[in-house]
Parts: sequence; C-alpha cells; structure tokens
Amino acid sequence: MRAEAVGPGTRDAMASPMIRTPLFLLLVSSIACASSPDAPGVTDSETAGATTVVGPDGSETHLDPNDPEPIDALASRFSEDGCQVDLGEGFERAAIGGEPGQRLVVDGTVLETWTFEDTRSARAFAARFSHDGRLFDGTETPWLETTRVWLHGRMVVMFVGDEASAIALLDGYAIRATMPVQPDSNIGPAEVESRVRHEALVRFDLGENPLVLVARERVVFADACLEVRTAAEVCDDVETPGWRLVFAHGDDQLIAHTDESLSRIFWRSNS
Repeated sequence: MRAEAVGPGTRDAMASPMIRTPLFLLLVSSIACASSPDAPGVTDSETAGATTVVGPDGSETHLDPNDPEPIDALASRFSEDGCQVDLGEGFERAAIGGEPGQRLVVDGTVLETWTFEDTRSARAFAARFSHDGRLFDGTETPWLETTRVWLHGRMVVMFVGDEASAIALLDGYAIRATMPVQPDSNIGPAEVESRVRHEALVRFDLGENPLVLVARERVVFADACLEVRTAAEVCDDVETPGWRLVFAHGDDQLIAHTDESLSRIFWRSNS
C-alpha cells in the first residue's frame, strides 16, 4: 500500500441478465406528503390514538401505537404526516436471498420491507448489500434502477428507483444503509470520512462510545481487494487508488479501506 499526501495539516493523515423493473416497482410522479390533518389517507379510527391503514384486499387494520410491529409503526408515522398508506402483499425475492418481506405503498410508491427479531439481525441483512446497493451477497441485482436501502430499528426498507421526493421522505424516517455514488465522482476528504462513518454506524453495534478519527490518508492499494484479502475470493493484483481511515472506538480500532468512488468499503482488523 502506497500512501499519498492529502494536504497541509492533514493527519487527517449480487450474474443474472439485466431486465426491466416489474410493474409493481414503477413510481408515481410524487410522494410528497401533506401535513394537513385532512390530507388523503388519514382515516379516523375507532380506537383512540390508533391509525388505520388499508390492506391489499381492502380490509382496514387499526394499528395500536402502544404495541406496534415495526412496519405498523412506520406506516403510522407516514399516515400521521398526511401520506396515503396501504399495506401491500407479502413477497419473497430470489435476488434478495428469498427472505420473506412485506410491501408498503406510500402515496402510490412501493417500498419493500423485511422485519427481523432484533436490530443486530436487521443490520446483518442490510450489510449483505454492497455499499452502493448494486450487489446482494456479491451478485448484481437483476434490474436497472438504483437500489436504495434504509434501516428503521429492526426493519430493513428497500426502494428501487431515483425519485428524489421518495428518497427525501425515507431519509426523514430511517438511516441509509446504502450510498449509491457515481464512479467518476470527485469526493473530498470530509465526504469520505462522513460516508465511512455512516457505513460503520450501519455495520457495527457501536453503542454509546464515540467514533474518533485517528488517521485519514490517500493511498494506492496493491490489489483490487484494497489489501483486504478476505473481501473477495478472487483478487486481481492491480493498483487501486483509494483511502485508508483509522478510527478509535473505546479501546478498539476500526480500519476502513475504500476505493476513490466509495463503491467499495472494506474493514480489516488492526492485528
């Protein structure tokens, strides 16, 4: 690994064919929710404090705010903000490990969700997506649109598309687990640190201890695996420019290796 100078004072030093997205993933033009209490989709409930959402068969479900499932809690928050919320059908996507999930339709836009027993399991599932969302378990997803993934407690939410209003809406309720980037994007040191910190938050149970940057440097790695040989079964010996960041977390260290575009972020031990 060959390091390069960053600047003065910087110590700082999933093989499937591509196919079109199925009809159920096509978006409507807007997902902006109204804040007015009279907005469509806000239905009075017979249960005080509860929210009503409509299932795929037209049946109504009253969501108990005192004991909600994660998808119920998320649906309630969308509805309270004036969105039209419908509970979609269950599904299993072969391209996403066949994990059973539940669709949630918000102002006509389809979100796909998976609920797990705990937040650790949800984070582990989200971590099976590549940092840019293009791969799941190392295999490219079989659709052309951008795959975006969020974490909401013990639930993982996936949105396929680039609708800015839908992305902004989800950003207001959940933590991003993927960060799609352009391969030729010019990313500066501060943005590199911000995105790698976010990746650490998604992948690791950091608790209350702060994540302190110890070192950040531009480097040229000796191979395509960014010198983290466990990151891939096949690793070409080709020089790859990128970044190396070292963080202190309590008595431990987290070391991140990333390429220039941040499409790959690999973590290695400090041993």
